[in-house]
Amino acid sequence: MAYAEKRGNGPYPWRVKFKRPDGSEDSKSGFRTKAAALNHGRDQEADIRHGRWHDANRGEILLDAYFWDVWLPAQRLSDKSRANRKGEYRTHLAPRWGQRPLNELDPFEILRFENELRAAKSKSTADNVMELLRFMCDDAVFAGILNVSPVRPKQRRGQKEPDTARKGVAIDLATVEAIRARLPVAEALLVLVAAFTGMRWGEAIGLRRSFLTLAAAADGQPASGHYVIDPDIGAVHEDERGRRDFGPPKGGKGRTVELPPFLVELLLAYLATFPNQRDLLFVNRNNEPLRRSGFSKASTPWRRACDGWPARDAVWGHAPLIEAPPIHTGLHFHDLRHTHKTWLADAGVDPVARDERLGHVTPGMDGVYIHATPAMRRKVLGVLQRQWEAFQRTAGKRSPIDLPKQGSNAA
Repeated sequence: MAYAEKRGNGPYPWRVKFKRPDGSEDSKSGFRTKAAALNHGRDQEADIRHGRWHDANRGEILLDAYFWDVWLPAQRLSDKSRANRKGEYRTHLAPRWGQRPLNELDPFEILRFENELRAAKSKSTADNVMELLRFMCDDAVFAGILNVSPVRPKQRRGQKEPDTARKGVAIDLATVEAIRARLPVAEALLVLVAAFTGMRWGEAIGLRRSFLTLAAAADGQPASGHYVIDPDIGAVHEDERGRRDFGPPKGGKGRTVELPPFLVELLLAYLATFPNQRDLLFVNRNNEPLRRSGFSKASTPWRRACDGWPARDAVWGHAPLIEAPPIHTGLHFHDLRHTHKTWLADAGVDPVARDERLGHVTPGMDGVYIHATPAMRRKVLGVLQRQWEAFQRTAGKRSPIDLPKQGSNAA
């Protein structure tokens, strides 16, 4: 049974002692009167009897220790997501609260922090950081480390934030070809693969000979082929230090992507330009997978091809450069995936076949009861082949891609 004792003569001299669930004794000081101390002790005993008791001492763990030693090791995350969480914590949360006990996080201080974060950073960055802090505190409540979370729920009254996230775009084939005409050969083929398969960045740059099945046209039959995106090693992953390795594609599910005949022919010709021992199709000058930064920084061939470049006089032995106008300023490589699905939708391809090709899950009951059929897949290939052939006739020339000499891949 809880009992109170007086300790000293200050304004809050009373302390209460009570039995914890394991039989050990616990206490809490700082009560003005004996009655207040006893009420607190009896409340603790009632919570213990009804299974509601919360050990406040567990919340004294520092946020740094909680994140690195308790929370992060318990999460099931991909290598990329784990690296992202580490970076978000190190950059935004550790400097502010890393040495603060978890149970001393103040809800209003966190609200001020969120407002400052959203004013200084992009919406996606602010959303990710606040999501991390929310997950950490919610899990602490679930584990009995905290009684309530100091982070507000995601939905809340008040001013609605404008949606400033960039929306993906779809482009036509003429725009794709105009961009490819400005690119080195390997990158030009990579862009074509992405536009006509809908592969993600990590899947496309991870394209390997050993997972390709290609057959040249023969006996009146068109070229045919497919690529298997392996569920375990089907995509290139890049960590915060730029190190790359092979891992599962997004969602952890592999798939087979069938290729239109013209793309099979181009891939066969491209493979013939380097030794069979080289498995990876798209590499840098060190025969390593491409880096994402090679398609995002302003000076890269992709950015210059999309955004154009200004004229430049001859300088330091370099020939003068003629101005190239923008083709599609700010275009992302991932927009080629938007483009692929849009092309299929515009041609009336069944949503289930579109989703299967891109590795998406069809929502609702259609995703449960409707399945892609061979006829649907043949329609996809027919749509893509006809689109390519129609553009070639309209443009009056072949694709602006010259097959490379061995070893001429750009970095």
